[in-house]
Amino acid sequence: MDDKLKYYLEMVSRKRFYPIRKDGKLIGFITYYLCNGNIEKYINKEPYEIVDDSINGDVIYIDHLIGSYGETYAKDSLSIWFGLKEYFKKQFPHIHRIEFVDGRKDKKYISIRR
Repeated sequence: MDDKLKYYLEMVSRKRFYPIRKDGKLIGFITYYLCNGNIEKYINKEPYEIVDDSINGDVIYIDHLIGSYGETYAKDSLSIWFGLKEYFKKQFPHIHRIEFVDGRKDKKYISIRR
């Protein structure tokens, strides 16, 4: 089994996989880790390396964002992020921030208001 498949299967089994749907079709997905504020461990790992996370973590680090959004990307992305934030608020009430690194290696975050 290759590293990519192993990684995605493990993230699904850990329930660290969020499918992105539009009109009933899967158009992408997000994998993520729960961490305790320090995301460096997740930033510095190999792309398909599986590392431990913390169920009691207060930050979600988005590891992979894969999708094909087509011509409506700008419109769809807002509803995708809104749905993702609502999902995280319900599933992990102790989370207060979502962090990710964009393609330029710039750290970004989204606060979750309660």
